[in-house]
Amino acid sequence: MLEVVYALWRRDMIKFVRDRRQLITSLTRPFLWLLAFGFGLRASVRLPTGGTDYVSFLVPGLAAMTVLFASMFAAISIVWEREFGFLKELLVAPVPRGAIVAAKILAGSATALIEVSLMYVMWPTIRATASPLAGGGPS
Repeated sequence: MLEVVYALWRRDMIKFVRDRRQLITSLTRPFLWLLAFGFGLRASVRLPTGGTDYVSFLVPGLAAMTVLFASMFAAISIVWEREFGFLKELLVAPVPRGAIVAAKILAGSATALIEVSLMYVMWPTIRATASPLAGGGPS
C-alpha cells in the first residue's frame, strides 16, 4: 500500500513542479491579496496590532489563505482527473481506495507546505516581519 501512496504522491508532485504557471500563480496570489488588503486598506484600518505594522499583521492570515487555496486546487485536481479518465483507471486498479485518498491528501499537504514556505521566504522583500513560531491573537 505504501508503494501505491508514494507513486501517486510522486505523480502529483512532479505535475506540480512541472506546471510553471501554477507555481507562479501560487507565488503571486498572496502578493495580490497583500496589495489589495495590505497596502490598499492600510490607511483606513486601525487595529491594535501590538506595535507591529499592518502588513506584518496580515502575513499569518495570508499564509492561511495560501494553504486554503492550495487545498482547493488539490481537490479540483480530482475533478480534472475524473474528466480525463485517470480517476477511472485508478478506481479499477487493484489498489486500496484508501491509498488513493491518502496520496491525494499527502500531495495536497506537500504542495501547500511548499507554497507557504516560498511565501515566507519572499516576505522580507516587502519588509514584512513574520515568525511562524510567534503566537497570534490579542493580548
